Amino acid sequence: MACDGDIAQQELDTIVSLSLLADSTKLQALLNTYAEQIKTTGVHFLHQYLGELKDANLNVEEEKQLVSIAVRTIEADSAIEYNEIAFFKKIRSRIKASDEELLSVIPENPAVSD
Repeated sequence: MACDGDIAQQELDTIVSLSLLADSTKLQALLNTYAEQIKTTGVHFLHQYLGELKDANLNVEEEKQLVSIAVRTIEADSAIEYNEIAFFKKIRSRIKASDEELLSVIPENPAVSD
């Protein structure tokens, strides 16, 4: 994920491909915009993203999709880094869905669900 200081092409490809699967056009548009911003501004974008996420007013299903995409993006380059987990926790703290609701979209992986 971009927060590890290395924006792997696999991670960008994952974001773009998963945005096409998003059920919500609002979420799909956000993901496409974010992928473009990551390409141009890198880590700076992530600080802005966290601020916007808090005010995005996503419903529970959209939040679940967002978490699923975040997990898949973290895993995309086959290297799960500490700062990716820390960034995931920041995402988690900014959404309203319960842990139980989110667990249904997180694969069995102790490193990510830690």
